[in-house]
Amino acid sequence: MIVYVLAFAFSLTLLVTSDALTPVAPPAISVPTPPPAATSTPDTTPSPIATPQASPSPQPSASPLPSVSPLPGTSALPIPSPPATPTVSPVPSPTATPVYKYKVVPKASASPAADVPQILEVDLNDSHLQAHGHIQMRVLTSPDVVKVISRSNGHEGTLTQAAPGEFLGSGNVPGIPFIAKGWKVNLEFIATNAEGKNVSVKVPVTLD
Repeated sequence: MIVYVLAFAFSLTLLVTSDALTPVAPPAISVPTPPPAATSTPDTTPSPIATPQASPSPQPSASPLPSVSPLPGTSALPIPSPPATPTVSPVPSPTATPVYKYKVVPKASASPAADVPQILEVDLNDSHLQAHGHIQMRVLTSPDVVKVISRSNGHEGTLTQAAPGEFLGSGNVPGIPFIAKGWKVNLEFIATNAEGKNVSVKVPVTLD
């Protein structure tokens, strides 16, 4: 009986010892799997295909037109030339003809000497002279007169000979003092011939 108990205890001891000596496997450690390496995707874009350049086709050259010869017995029609452009000459602007409103005819001498010049007529644009206004003069004389001058209040001017026996002049009237307005004054015209002989005529005018 004792032997059986000892044997059972020994077997139990071995069982416990063997269980204690049985190695226990350590827990499994999960190692993370590395992601797959990125692989480069091949570029599937098709490369441009070189298009062959079309060479220019040769252009047909224009053939010269055949010359047409006139039929025998006929002549070629002349080609009319373009009409000439007429040349337009500038038209001179007309010069205003003075209007003489005031005419004075001197009394002729009963027996004038043959060698003494004569003043036949004096024409003015007006008998009233405006201060700073314009004056037009014409003196008709005998054909032997070569010079005519006008004189007034110490001023003197020479008229221009337009034709034998016709003398023209123009000018501006100077300023007239206020006190002199309405006064009557004389314009004196003196005609001289080539021999130096002269004759004078006074023409009354009014200052305005």
